[in-house]
Order: sequence, then structure tokens, then C-alpha cells
Amino acid sequence: MSLTLVLAIGLDSLSLGIRHSLLQSAGYMVVSAFSLRDAANQFLNGDFDLVLLDKSLPTKDRDRMASFIRVSGSRTPVVAVGSENRLNDAFVDATFDESPDTLLSGIRSVLVRTGISAADVSGLRDAPKLSHGGAKKPSCSSDDHRPVRQNTKAS
Repeated sequence: MSLTLVLAIGLDSLSLGIRHSLLQSAGYMVVSAFSLRDAANQFLNGDFDLVLLDKSLPTKDRDRMASFIRVSGSRTPVVAVGSENRLNDAFVDATFDESPDTLLSGIRSVLVRTGISAADVSGLRDAPKLSHGGAKKPSCSSDDHRPVRQNTKAS
């Protein structure tokens, strides 16, 4: 079974910390980003199975990040926490309320629907090992489209 790697993006450290803890307790490996620039760099240099956009991101920034991920050519699922219809539906796979049960079951259903097997998703706590999924990502930043140095340090 594989460990699912999630990129959680938000501006409020408390809100993002709660999401981080919730996802980790459910067996996910989580990387948090507290700015769009950091999120873009993490995404380009990582191999994420899912991107979570926290409600602490303004709608414009959530749309921008989701669009950036899709324009990069990646098929990585993007989910948002917050009220329905706040984001451009063309770029986001699902929007969930912040209830822990709703969020976790919603994430599981998106992962199953987008290619991670039901056994991998339901057995996250059993025997985790790092998975390698997602498309090859381009090397440019979201803000100014300049090349970004590859991250050689372990996160």
C-alpha cells in the first residue's frame, strides 16, 4: 500500500495546522505551504497525489493556484475546503465543508475516483510507503514565469 502525499495550501497557520494534523492522523503524509509562491515551488519540486486549498486562501488566490496546477499539465486532484461554488469548477475536482468526517471521506472518494485504489486509500495506516504519481511538472514560478531552481534539500 502506498502513502498518499498531500500539499496543503493556506495563509492562516492555525487553520492549516489543523488540516495538517487531521490529514496526518488519518494516515496521509502532508506538506504545508503558507504562500502561493511557496506552494508553486513545492508543487513543481514535489510529486503530490492531492492538493488541498484551505479556506484561508482568498477566492482569487485559490482560483489562481488551481489554474496554475491545471496549466502545468498535471492531473493531480485539487480539492478545496470552504463553501460550494467559490472556485472555478473547471480547475477544482471537489469542494468540501470543513467538517473532519466530510473532508476525509471526500478526499478518499476523490483519490479513488482519480486512480488510487480503494485498498490504498482505506489502508493508509497499515503499511505506508511513498508513492510516485502525477505528471511531470514544468520548472517555472506562478508569479513571474521565470525558471525555478530545483530543490535539492529534503523537506
